[in-house]
This record gives sequence, structure tokens and C-alpha cells, in this order.
Amino acid sequence: QRQMCIRDSYLGDKRFAAADGMAFVMHADKESTERFEGGVGDQLGVYAKYDAPMTQQIKNSFAIEFDTYYNGDSLDKNVSQNDDKGHIAYSFPDKASSYDTTLAGIGALKHQGLYYPKDYLSNGTWHTFSVDWNPLFRVLTYKFDDAPAVRVSMNPTSVFGTNSVYWGFTGSTGAKSQESKVAFKQIPGLVNMESSMKVT
Repeated sequence: QRQMCIRDSYLGDKRFAAADGMAFVMHADKESTERFEGGVGDQLGVYAKYDAPMTQQIKNSFAIEFDTYYNGDSLDKNVSQNDDKGHIAYSFPDKASSYDTTLAGIGALKHQGLYYPKDYLSNGTWHTFSVDWNPLFRVLTYKFDDAPAVRVSMNPTSVFGTNSVYWGFTGSTGAKSQESKVAFKQIPGLVNMESSMKVT
């Protein structure tokens, strides 16, 4: 079992005025690591463009979104506005089945494992977030603050096309903005060492 514990994530202090959030992404899209051009606003840099043919999404990917802005006229049509406090959910951005359809192409995102926080995601505090992968049962489990843990069954070769993936965070915005930060507590596979170097 592999655990990646992100000690804290921070989504600014804009409260109802925050936009648009960020996403934790695992993928096997080598081309995007060499020349990345993610979508803006509701796409969070990982999703396909709304009301268009399948385009701009990160290929062979899995994403957990921390969405601070309600895009009720596009990708968020299927979720509650939650008093502009935001929501958390997961999806497979490169699968057409992860979206509804419109006459022009991609429709609203099908948010899975949907969670509505009681306070704003962008509330000026740091939030704990952890991800665990169980290779024996092929189950990824993630947990955000005191929300219930979410378990996602997946076959890596069918989602990513490989057992080796890139991972990181994406984000985007439109007319509004927010600050987003992450602080790592533990990353599996790295050498434990002490250093005076500041990592940002």
C-alpha cells in the first residue's frame, strides 16, 4: 500500500468570491508534461471544454477537484450551489462517460463522491488531504478534513494505460481569483533527508 499524505492544502480566504479552485490529478499524458495548455475557469486545467467536442482535457487522467466557484451554466449544472461554499468530487476527465452531452459536444461534469463542505473551501484555513493507493485491491482512498473517506475502485491500465503515472495539481480561473497552496508531509519513493533549502 502506498500513501501520499499532503499535510495541508490552502484555497485562499476569498470565501464566496473565490474562483475557481484546484484539482489533484494523476495522469499518463506525457505530452502535457512537455507542453501544457489546460482549460480555463470551470475546467480547472484538467477537464474538457464545455459545449464543444472532447478537447483540452488531460488525457488518461483521474482528478479530485476542490471547486470553489459554482459554474451552474456549464460543468457544474448537476451540483448544488451550496451557498457558494464550494464542493469536492472526483472524475475521469478523459472519459466521455464522465460528462453529459450537448448538441455541440461535452456537457455538465458527472461529479462522483460529491461532498459539500459546511464552511467555505476558501476560508483562510489549511485543510488536511490524504491519498492512499491499495494495489492489491486496486482501490484509491482519499480524505479531506473531517469529510467521510472516499474509495474509488480503478484498474490503472484501463484508466491510465500504464501502472506508472505523473501526479500533481492543476488550477485555473476566469474573471475572479484565489490563492492556492499545498504543503507535503510525506511523498512515497523519495529519499528522506534534511536540507536548509526552501521548496516552494
